[in-house]
Amino acid sequence: MTPIRIAQVVEATVGGVARHVIDLVTYLDPAEFSCVLYLSFQRPDSWQEQLCALRARGVLLREIPMAHVPNPAAVNQIIHWAQHDGVDLLHLHSAKAGMLGRKAAQLIGIPAIYTAHAFPFQRTTDWLRPFYRNLERRWAQQTARIICVSAGECNAAIAAGLPEDKLVTIPNGLDITRWPLPSALQRRQARRAFGIADK
Repeated sequence: MTPIRIAQVVEATVGGVARHVIDLVTYLDPAEFSCVLYLSFQRPDSWQEQLCALRARGVLLREIPMAHVPNPAAVNQIIHWAQHDGVDLLHLHSAKAGMLGRKAAQLIGIPAIYTAHAFPFQRTTDWLRPFYRNLERRWAQQTARIICVSAGECNAAIAAGLPEDKLVTIPNGLDITRWPLPSALQRRQARRAFGIADK
């Protein structure tokens, strides 16, 4: 069976979003899924080094400028590379990539999956919330599935009027081996520091 070719499209290559994309590319079963990355390194705090390390492991990276005001030219770049790379599916991360990528997917005729990592209407000023809610409702029609990373995010999406049949909740996973368990001594010291009695 030929693996499904997924382009992970991401503008916010910082913090939890970057970590999430790195984990997806690292842990998706390569027998079933083949990932390429379309991303922007325009933010000064981007995880450029960590993401580029994937290239050394054979992951194809394409840089597409998406920061600040969404650049409509990025839609054409996504279309070009998706067709060139034989992409079957776009997985879009965060709002800018979500908007640009859904338009590209619509024009190519391939499915788009969108992970908001907090919808814009959840993190903007009050007067902009109706605008972003309407935008997300409109773009939801061009989306095969909308992945919410928590029950709270899913509830916010439903309250904003996004179609429930397109919403799926997949909580973010963590590789707990990155944080070794503290020793018994360290646990006792931490309990003392917070005034918690030993068991």
